Amino acid sequence: MGGGRVSLTERSRYAPAMLLAVVLAGTGAATGNPVALFAAVLPLSVVGFGALVTAPPASAVTVERRVSDHTPQPGETVTVTLRVENDSERYLPDVRVVDDVPDPVAVVDGRPRGHRTLAPGETDEISYEVRAPRGEVTFEPATVAVRSLAGTAERRTDTAGTDRLRVSVTASAMSSSDTTGLAGRIETDDAGAGIAFHSSREYRPGDPINRIDWNRYAFDRGAEYGVVPRRRRP
Repeated sequence: MGGGRVSLTERSRYAPAMLLAVVLAGTGAATGNPVALFAAVLPLSVVGFGALVTAPPASAVTVERRVSDHTPQPGETVTVTLRVENDSERYLPDVRVVDDVPDPVAVVDGRPRGHRTLAPGETDEISYEVRAPRGEVTFEPATVAVRSLAGTAERRTDTAGTDRLRVSVTASAMSSSDTTGLAGRIETDDAGAGIAFHSSREYRPGDPINRIDWNRYAFDRGAEYGVVPRRRRP
């Protein structure tokens, strides 16, 4: 997100106090009740204090978002940093920033919000880490609120600009020297489990029955004991 300047709108917090002061003063003047007139002094004091301590101007804050990697692999950790700068010549006692993290994105470290106090020209950062999901996600503008010292006036905005994360699986490169360049059967001189006859040996106790060469066994037994053929009768 580029360093889009913030366009702020002011929200007054002392309008209810002003309304209460008007009602009490009007009631006291109409009825001649000094208690009502005296009671109007307190909300009027709040209104006067709030009027003196107003929120900073609209050009006071610049927010910039930086993403450590815009094309991560699924499951990788990405660092998101919000850079908040006071561009005005006024002291900002209460600057609050909340980033808009997309729903599929999980925050694994830190918080996507912060509360800062900034002197004129001062810059501060808010950082947090997320785990990248599959697909493409979009970070919408962050929200900034600047309050007066008394907290009676506030200016709030959504910063300009968005950021995207494109998460895809990429095949790792393989050198041609890692392959033989040949396809098909590869013969070997080593015996083991396979699909073709390799060699024979003497029977050992524990060998599977289906591995015994019964023809060879019959031949060897016949050679050892001998066979006496009989003449067939005519």
